[in-house]
This record gives sequence, structure tokens and C-alpha cells, in this order.
Amino acid sequence: MLPLLPLLFMGGSIAANSIANRKATNALAGVQGAERARQKKFDDESFALNAASQDRYTDMPGKMDTKATDLAAMFSAPSQEAPAEPIITTPESTSNVVTSRENSAMAKAKGETDARAVNLGKLRSFGDILGDASRLQGRDAGQLGLIGSMRRGSQAVLPMELEAAQSKGQGWRLLGDILSAGGGMLGPGGMLAGGLGGGLAESAMFNPLFGGKGLGGFV
Repeated sequence: MLPLLPLLFMGGSIAANSIANRKATNALAGVQGAERARQKKFDDESFALNAASQDRYTDMPGKMDTKATDLAAMFSAPSQEAPAEPIITTPESTSNVVTSRENSAMAKAKGETDARAVNLGKLRSFGDILGDASRLQGRDAGQLGLIGSMRRGSQAVLPMELEAAQSKGQGWRLLGDILSAGGGMLGPGGMLAGGLGGGLAESAMFNPLFGGKGLGGFV
């Protein structure tokens, strides 16, 4: 049976190395796939921020109208703060003529106030929209910088992840090397073949492996 041992050892070595290579290949594929997914996520986030930034400058007339309406409503709203000094009011008149003139004056004053509020809203709308867009663009620039840093960090650790993945299956690879060396020692011209093999076959170092008989039982 001794001539068959080299073949068994070599077959085991091939099988062990095949398992090791498969584990390393799968680990490498997993690392590369994870990196591609991370980079795609970074790209998607960057594209979304750029699209949102560009959208802030579209339909400016419509946005200005909406902003002007909001500002006009704010400017024309009555103040909720108490006056600094008490307002002296005159007794309510019972004359229809006086009451009519007062109502007319109040309506005219309100109309003028509303008109000023509308004009001020139109005047302020463009600046407010640009100011809001500039602030949001600054925030987007900071987020883009953060995404860029994370992208570079992911790329920087990729070589270490690939190196770790290549080491997968090292135990199987070591077993393959041991089996390959054992097959070479048992093969023709090996140190366990021929006359030297006779002495080593009975050596006590092989007893635990071959049921206490050394290699003598297989010669």
C-alpha cells in the first residue's frame, strides 16, 4: 500500500489548496462587491445634492411670487406687541357723518399699508430667495466635502481589506503544503523511500499515526 500513499497525499494537497483558493476568491469578490456598493452610494448622494442645488435656481419668477406673497402677509399682519405707551382714544361718535369719515379714513390707511406691504414683499423676495439658496448651497458643499472624505477613506482601506481576504483559507493552504511535502517524502527518491525508509518506517514518531506499527505495516 506504500506506493499509493504519495498519490493520496498529493490528492489531499490538491483538494486542500482548491478549498483555500475558493475561500480566498469568494472573500475577494465580497470585498470588491462591498466597495462597489459603497462607491455607488457615495455617487448617488453626490448626484442628489447637486440636483437639489440646481433645482433651487429653477422657476425663479414663480418662487419670487410665492415669497412676495408670504412677505406681504407678514408685513401687513397687525402687530401682536403691546404699544410702548398707552394710546389715548376719543369717545366713539354717535354721528353717522363722523363715523363714515372715520371708516373711510381707516380703510384708506389700511389700503396704503397693504400696498406698501405688497411692494416691500416684492422688493425683498429676490434677495430672500438668493439668501436662502446661498445658505443651503453652503450646507450642500459641506456635505459634498464629507462624502468626498468618506469616499477617499473607503478607497484607502480597500488594499488592507483585499490583503485580509487573500489570507482566507490559510489553514487549508497550510494543510495542502504539508500533504504535498509528505507526498514528496514518500515518493520515489524521497527520504522515506528505499533503504532509509526501512529505518524510519519503524520509528516511534509514526506510531500515533499508524496504530502503533510505524510505517512497517505498509511496506
